[in-house]
Amino acid sequence: MRAGLTGLLAAAATAAVAVEEVPQEGLPVAAVRWRTVWHGVDKPVDTVGGTRIALTDLSFTHHSLSLVPCPAPKGAWDRLAGLVVGTAWADHAPWDDPSRVTPHAAWTAHEQPLTVGEVEGLTDRYCKVHWMAAPAGRGDPIPPDRSARTLRASGTWTDPQGHLHPFETETAWTQADTHDLNLHAARPQCVTVTVHRHLPAAVQHVDPRGEPLEIAWALLDGVRRATTVQVEMVEAGEAPCFGGSPVGSAPSPPR
Repeated sequence: MRAGLTGLLAAAATAAVAVEEVPQEGLPVAAVRWRTVWHGVDKPVDTVGGTRIALTDLSFTHHSLSLVPCPAPKGAWDRLAGLVVGTAWADHAPWDDPSRVTPHAAWTAHEQPLTVGEVEGLTDRYCKVHWMAAPAGRGDPIPPDRSARTLRASGTWTDPQGHLHPFETETAWTQADTHDLNLHAARPQCVTVTVHRHLPAAVQHVDPRGEPLEIAWALLDGVRRATTVQVEMVEAGEAPCFGGSPVGSAPSPPR
């Protein structure tokens, strides 16, 4: 019995050595620049049941933007013996990663890309982009009338009979999502991540005749579903990727 077990373990060890290691996943990042941009601002949108919404003001509070490290690579023995179950992501939450910026700014929707932060000196490999929207905390550079809200929108809506009504909604709910990078490189990269938010797609499923909470959630979830991420990269050199810009810098909100 002992000999049989010893033989089985030896055979398993031999097989494990023969299995190739999984190539490293993801994108090695040396620095990241974060940008946001909105599309379709100030355009009336046909919505549910023959209604139409025209927003004249929209603010959205970014709590954090960050990259998510790839899972730690599994060794051949782990894969063979089944010691690692499922996907083992990095042992910290995405909002704790050094790539994170915390703009905490309730910016009015803008159609020109706005840089909201830059981080140099990164050393990890990344597989995803994570963003979170939430109310700001004390001391954050946000106008008092917007600081306690994740999203605030106002404008008008038109009913199927053509009558015009005021539209206003706001919420303090938190919203977040992740987006796959699906990029690979052998050497560290200088990365620019642009978060695109497509306002018509966010508004099209909102029914302005609904209850206030339903309207607020429909618009907040619509923003989540209407968000896409664009990644541009260039191989890093010896100099700082972005000319030595301040780490995690964030500009004032646009006027």
